Amino acid sequence: MFAGLLYRHIRTMPVSGNWDALFTWERLEKEGVWLLLAVALMPLNWSLETLKWQRLMCVFGAVSFRRAFAAVLSGVTISLFTPNRIGEYGGRLLALDPRLAWGTVISSLLGTWIQWMVLLVGGVLGFYHLAVQYELTETGRAAGLGAAGMALAAGAVLALFRIPVLAALAQWHLRGQWRRRVLSKLLPLRHYSGSSIGLSLLWAALRYMVYCTQYYLMLRFFGIHIPAGEAAAGIAAIFLAQTSLPLPPLAGLIARGELALWVWGLSGADTASILGAAYGLFIINLSLPSLVGAWILLRLNLRKFWKNERKNMENSALDAAAADSDRL
Repeated sequence: MFAGLLYRHIRTMPVSGNWDALFTWERLEKEGVWLLLAVALMPLNWSLETLKWQRLMCVFGAVSFRRAFAAVLSGVTISLFTPNRIGEYGGRLLALDPRLAWGTVISSLLGTWIQWMVLLVGGVLGFYHLAVQYELTETGRAAGLGAAGMALAAGAVLALFRIPVLAALAQWHLRGQWRRRVLSKLLPLRHYSGSSIGLSLLWAALRYMVYCTQYYLMLRFFGIHIPAGEAAAGIAAIFLAQTSLPLPPLAGLIARGELALWVWGLSGADTASILGAAYGLFIINLSLPSLVGAWILLRLNLRKFWKNERKNMENSALDAAAADSDRL
């Protein structure tokens, strides 16, 4: 349904460039290496996300990389159908032991916070570069907005490294029944060390670099030749904007394309190539992993179903045996 509505939306747009020329054997032969590299980086992208989340989960319970990777892909599947990908947390919950439910939510939220810090720093620098490069606003105003954004990022990063202190403050302020309930869930936060947070930030930064590289490779595949520095600024700005908008799934997809059109349109790229790169990367990084995640969720549900069926059959057999013994 999403694909059909998106296709209709794109087809009704005034498009510069030739859609048919984007997908030809000639292009694949000449530029196919860029596409292959972008696809090859997709597993690395989600592996880095898994390493970041696995590190944050360690204070709640040990989770193997394989199990964590399956949970991450399950979250990708559910997130495609929820605003701003909030379903990602639910998908991860389905793939892990229910006893780790609270830890899964907290560590996922913390991982999102860490990733957003990287996005914010890169995005602010990217928007500043675009504003100055294309004279979108006065230099002084752009510098002021950039400084405000960097100050916000610095404050958030500082709070990130003070999570144990924040948990202790919560323990001191909470009273009564709420204190007992909340503290039992928040106390593991006190076990996060600076090295754990720092390593998670490193994984987040590496994942961000992989994403930017993938986007640049897709631009090259679709024939958009932009200097690397300018491309990095545009990608950073787009990434920050599209992850900061709490939109429904279809509206988020459309916004992804509109943002790309605005940013890359500044450099004179044609509409067809811009949308091809933006939505092509969406297919590689989200649609393809979601298919794997759907298969994982299907296996988990089938496993739970047969486990319950086996348990029901055993209970039925025990009841029948008990009934026979009573008759005797």
